[in-house]
Amino acid sequence: MQKTEIDEAAQLLLQHGVFDQEALQKAPALTEAELRQLLARQVLYLLERDFERLLQSVYRIDVPEKRFKECLVSDDPAGQIADLMLKRELMKVETRRWYASRSGAASEN
Repeated sequence: MQKTEIDEAAQLLLQHGVFDQEALQKAPALTEAELRQLLARQVLYLLERDFERLLQSVYRIDVPEKRFKECLVSDDPAGQIADLMLKRELMKVETRRWYASRSGAASEN
């Protein structure tokens, strides 16, 4: 069975230290909205209790620093940071799939 883009994005978030394995095991087969909600809760936790870990995760995910700083002063920093993180990870998944399909097509020729 092929993993969905959301599953792949969740795994990337796990690899980048945003989630721990236990958090994702409790919520298999997430929808995009559910993953965003789970991510926003985790970002809020990190904002309040482990800002250094949040900064490391944002850096690993490659969220633009300027956008991150703008989110920090917004009305909903956790939600906006979660949106940035999820958007970036989904972009990576899409890019990897595009290159994989192109390399597969090239090897057939």
